[in-house]
Amino acid sequence: MLDEEHPKLPQSANDHNVYTLGSVQGHNVVVAGLPTTGNCSAATVVAQMRNTFPRLRFGLLVGIGGGVPTKTDAGPIRLGHIVVSKPVGQHSGGVQYDHGKAEAGEFVRTGFLAPPPTVLLNAASALQVHRRRVLEDPLIVHLNRINVSKRGLRAYKRPSSDQDQLYEPDYIHLDKEKSCKKCGCEASKRVNREVEDSDDESACEEDDDWLVVHRGTIASGETVMRDGLQRDALALKDKILCFEMEAAGALNDFPCLVVRGISDYSDSHKNDRWHGYAAAVAATYARELFSHMPVEQVKQCKIAEAVIRKMVETSRQAAEHTIDSRVRNWLRPADASINYVTASGLCHPGTGAWFLKSPVYKKFLQAPHGRLWLRGIPGSGKTVLASTIIKELRCADEEPESAIVYFFFAFSDDSKQRLEHLLRSLIFQLSGLHKSGRAYLTSHLKKYNDGGEQPPTESLVNLFDQMICDFRSVTIVLDALDESNGTQSILKWITSRNRCKFLLTGRPERDIEEALTQWLPSNCAVTLENEPVDDDIKAYVHHKLETEKNLSRWKSLHNLISDTLVEKAGGMFRWVYCQLEELSGCLDKPAVRLMLRTLPLDLNHTYDRILQNIPRSRVPNAIKLLQFLAFSKRPLSLRELVDAIATDPDSSIPFDVEDRLTPPDAIIGYCSSLVRLTGQTVKYKQHVSASASAFPYASGVRPAPKSDAGSELDLEAGSDAGSETEYGHEPQLELAHFSVKEYLLLHRNETPYQESFQIPVANAMITSTCLAYLWTLQNTHLTNLMDATYGTGRSEIRTEFPLTDFATRHWLDHARVAGENQEKLFFWTSRIFVDKPFMMFWLEVCYPAREWGLMYDKDTAPALYYASLGGLDRSVRLLLDKGADINAGSGIGRSALQIAAHEGHVELVEVLIKRGADVNARNQCLRGPNSGSHITALTAVSNNGHVRTVQGLLEHGSDINAGPRTLHEMTFFSGTALRAASANGHLDIVQFLLDHDADVNSDRCASALHAALAGTHKEVSLLLLERGADICAHDDDYGTALDAAVYGGDLAIVKLLLERGAHNTRWGLQGAVEAAVSANRLDLLETLLLHYSERDRKNGVLNDALRDIRPDTDKRIIRILLEKGADILHFKNGLVVQACSRGSVAILESLLDFGAKFDRDSDPLTCSLSKRPTRDRQASSNQGREAKP
Repeated sequence: MLDEEHPKLPQSANDHNVYTLGSVQGHNVVVAGLPTTGNCSAATVVAQMRNTFPRLRFGLLVGIGGGVPTKTDAGPIRLGHIVVSKPVGQHSGGVQYDHGKAEAGEFVRTGFLAPPPTVLLNAASALQVHRRRVLEDPLIVHLNRINVSKRGLRAYKRPSSDQDQLYEPDYIHLDKEKSCKKCGCEASKRVNREVEDSDDESACEEDDDWLVVHRGTIASGETVMRDGLQRDALALKDKILCFEMEAAGALNDFPCLVVRGISDYSDSHKNDRWHGYAAAVAATYARELFSHMPVEQVKQCKIAEAVIRKMVETSRQAAEHTIDSRVRNWLRPADASINYVTASGLCHPGTGAWFLKSPVYKKFLQAPHGRLWLRGIPGSGKTVLASTIIKELRCADEEPESAIVYFFFAFSDDSKQRLEHLLRSLIFQLSGLHKSGRAYLTSHLKKYNDGGEQPPTESLVNLFDQMICDFRSVTIVLDALDESNGTQSILKWITSRNRCKFLLTGRPERDIEEALTQWLPSNCAVTLENEPVDDDIKAYVHHKLETEKNLSRWKSLHNLISDTLVEKAGGMFRWVYCQLEELSGCLDKPAVRLMLRTLPLDLNHTYDRILQNIPRSRVPNAIKLLQFLAFSKRPLSLRELVDAIATDPDSSIPFDVEDRLTPPDAIIGYCSSLVRLTGQTVKYKQHVSASASAFPYASGVRPAPKSDAGSELDLEAGSDAGSETEYGHEPQLELAHFSVKEYLLLHRNETPYQESFQIPVANAMITSTCLAYLWTLQNTHLTNLMDATYGTGRSEIRTEFPLTDFATRHWLDHARVAGENQEKLFFWTSRIFVDKPFMMFWLEVCYPAREWGLMYDKDTAPALYYASLGGLDRSVRLLLDKGADINAGSGIGRSALQIAAHEGHVELVEVLIKRGADVNARNQCLRGPNSGSHITALTAVSNNGHVRTVQGLLEHGSDINAGPRTLHEMTFFSGTALRAASANGHLDIVQFLLDHDADVNSDRCASALHAALAGTHKEVSLLLLERGADICAHDDDYGTALDAAVYGGDLAIVKLLLERGAHNTRWGLQGAVEAAVSANRLDLLETLLLHYSERDRKNGVLNDALRDIRPDTDKRIIRILLEKGADILHFKNGLVVQACSRGSVAILESLLDFGAKFDRDSDPLTCSLSKRPTRDRQASSNQGREAKP
């Protein structure tokens, strides 16, 4: 490949490389081969080369590699193709896939390789463009320089295409010394690439006249990649195109471009047949690359030695910054600081001082695990007091390694209401207070498909418990417990966190009081009494009277106003605020005196008066504004609400931009005392990934820890969790106080407008407004529809018409709640389903990646599908009457019956069955693990618990044992109807299915018994066992029946299974013991070990369990494992690392007591503990964190 070969030069005796010198296209080139494969060999060669040739600018690492059978812009990767490194995303073009460290129990890769120099990247791009423009491939010209007719060069001849064979990733080549033919590899296990690539018009043709080049990430490691499954997993994670074994060694010390000819598919079917040709094509690419690098430009490049370290560090920092951003975007913590800052801003100087001086608060501060419950009536200033306490705690906190974190539950913000939201926020706050925080979060992200999946609530609980081990003390302030959703799960979590100090605020609601009674020490429940609160109210009123322009003019009445308001406030700051707002509108002193004589008794009567005092001309818009704020599915921005108010569904042209309110914040004037503009911003989605799914996912399989979220329609729920999204931010308008929402929703108002706040009426108004707004956009404002909904035009729509995002994503949510009994609503819902351009406009704006137009050429399935998704019976009947094909697929995989069953629309399912829907139609939605968990309508209704519908489906011929037929389907679907019902504890349905001949063992890989055991559904489990469920079956999700029972955590069920011999399988106690240790359940472990056998010893059951213990694992559990014979010598080092890194003295003590010996120089804590007598170790433990390394 050289134009000219130069004579050899003298080299150092320490340089053992063999060099070939020459020139290519005017560039002087040094060629060195590697004596062996591997990063170490490459690093050695590069180091010696740099010493001998100190003026080297950069390098090309040319050779062979194992390809990943994926597709790029150049088509599918095949043998004989070329892969060239190129920076992609966070990667520099090269990743070291087997280099990393253990952080928080996870392997975190630290191999960030230097990116190729710019001159090489530019040359590669220029070469790519040049090849597209020429008729003859220059790479083929160079390849023909090799005369393969010569005996010595025959190894570089291209093998025939029939020798390019790709096998399924899980199909193993048994004897690596033999070829696939001699080894007897089955032809049926080969991947049919012709079928796979038939629809890929961009793929380059496989011929002898053109070489295919792919550019992207190349992975380097010390071990040969011979595993198809591992190959695919790593490739999917980091978008890897090729695996090799030298780049990491070179790139760590030298700026290089990696060029690899593909000689195999990185699986167990490796062979040497393609090695020569793959090396030759890589060399031809390297030669041609020099043609696109001007000599003068290369001379201007900095010498490699001077820049490589900076390049590596820059790459590493960029990657770490990207990881931090990914972690935050994945965790999505609610910003509690907004509530804190808002509440602090409302705090008058001196407010709450009485509480900070109180004995009960001082006692709370002094207690190691203090608990305090502040309860008060609505509007008594609890949130403002909470902000004062937080500020005081932070100012007084001088203790090292202590944490003060907080959370404000908020009725107006859906992201601040559930246990999951609380945990995400607290975890994020903790991560910034300790150096190990980032490692915890990064490890957790990788655990969940590198951020592609969201962790269940239980996983967040465990993460929080691990993180607080790094602190001597953790104080948590939680405000407005009464505004939470799923209060019982939050209270259960609070009362089981014994290591934390808690200060809670909220209303004295019965369920909260009952849950906290046993948990709180005596005299730690404080009611905000009127007397001290009245002092704060008096100071607040005096401040407002002196500073507010409209109030300061009545100086002669200030004492009267103050005395009257304080006397009648009853400890309610909120009530006082509303009265001051009304007083500020008085025009003269008589009006002030009249209002003071007729003050409303409480907040409800206050709100009645506010509504009744709204000018008649403003009433319609004021009521509509309150409907949106009280009932909308998400918070709304100022600009969104302006457009909502400007939309009139009864008008022939519902929306006109000229009708917008200006300025936008004037909207507060409609009912200023009932709404407020906050510093918080609405976050709304600007873009939906092409892989987004229209199906909300409802899990009916494994009862993972459930969040407190109610089941609601969410058109985004199936979106690819790992897809990139953009967000917009807008100022948010919300109801001024929780009591306002209660007033509106609980029908406490006694005004003529009460009916407007009935749930169906308000949701019908929101739905009609949304659809009228969208219809106007389609017919009036967007004349060039199809062009406007793609690319930047879609973003422009949302910018110019801000209500678009809410309207497209949530009108169906509100229609579902409202029903179609109101004619005004049915007018608009039927209009969008029947009017195809209108329907297509909605789908294009909401899901722009879908080619909905193609579906309309065939049938009206999308309309029928979405009407069924929303449970809109009248629209479904209308579409069927107009000829919609009831069994047509939606184009996304489901029929109308399937989605109606999935969503639990019982009456609609019955309608569809009677109208001829195919009850055995199978779900074809195979686009991701969350694409939909139910294979047929029967499994869906069994999961949801509708006995009557199950009966109706069976009467119409539904296959009772339908389930996944293939391993591929098992990836996406839950199993049979029996399993779905068992997983959710629907005893009546399980009984019904069994009575109608459901096969209790029909799906061994997804067992109904295992699902019931894991869900702790004892009665269902007993029924299945009585009906012959196989206790020895192995489930893909849970393992053995015993594993599933331990996962469920019911001791009685575990004992029952042991009595029936569930441990007498080839797996024994393996898995079950680990699950008990992981759950920190001493009782379960002791029960299991009563049946410990020789088989379990051989299986290493105890060793596996000991390896998985955590710093917070019960010390007695560790002792039992060691006493039973766990191999301490084998696992002690890993345990010591855990113990020292988290300060867990208990683990070290247990190991030392059982004779473990450690290097006394390795760690001060282990050294000091190992030197002490056993009786002295408890003293060290009692010192707590003072002994922390």
